[in-house]
Amino acid sequence: MMMCVAAVGQAASPFSFLAGIMFFPPATAFAIAEWVAWYRHQFAVGKVLGGVCLGLCAFSAFAVVANVIEALQSSWPSGFQWFVVIGSAIALYFGICGVRRLWLRQKANKLDAGGAK
Repeated sequence: MMMCVAAVGQAASPFSFLAGIMFFPPATAFAIAEWVAWYRHQFAVGKVLGGVCLGLCAFSAFAVVANVIEALQSSWPSGFQWFVVIGSAIALYFGICGVRRLWLRQKANKLDAGGAK
């Protein structure tokens, strides 16, 4: 959500401004769902957020791979390795969040329901 505010506040181009405006509602909805899942203990919302995180992981990984393939076809821009590192870190973060929300939470709930002490 901070990136949306930064894109709107420091709009270097009209496209940056529009992207910040367009991504603000989904980022706000994700933040509200995160709050509901954590503070209200609505674990079903956490499963939906896990699916969203895995979808964002796939989207981020696709963006990194597509841009690397495009860069390999032409000259490698200076500083492009930072894009690859940061993009891969974002994809990894979303992947870990999605896996933790979906599979590890289910495993913990099964252990709790089974009477594990």
